[in-house]
Amino acid sequence: MSNAIKQSAVSSVRAIMEFYTAVGADGSDLWLADKYLPMHGDFEDNLVLAACRRAKADYLVTNDQGLIRHADILAKTPADMATLLETGQARKQGAGFAPEEISWEFRR
Repeated sequence: MSNAIKQSAVSSVRAIMEFYTAVGADGSDLWLADKYLPMHGDFEDNLVLAACRRAKADYLVTNDQGLIRHADILAKTPADMATLLETGQARKQGAGFAPEEISWEFRR
């Protein structure tokens, strides 16, 4: 791999790190993802939702329309999120969401 390509990749990762939070998975995420299964059958999507809860994320940004429909957090497409950011309409929730605020009934 050429040095220019390596530098480009590193720059891209650094840019992403300015706006996004990387969240690992542990046993509690697996437990929660399993609890989501009756409401949303995609285990990988459920792991994403569990990570959002643990990170106390303000938004979930994805192109996965099924995940957007079932998310118990504000979920936007990248284009919609870009618009919110560009217009200053994105709001930071601060503490993410508290367990008592979580609705176990998902949007369909």
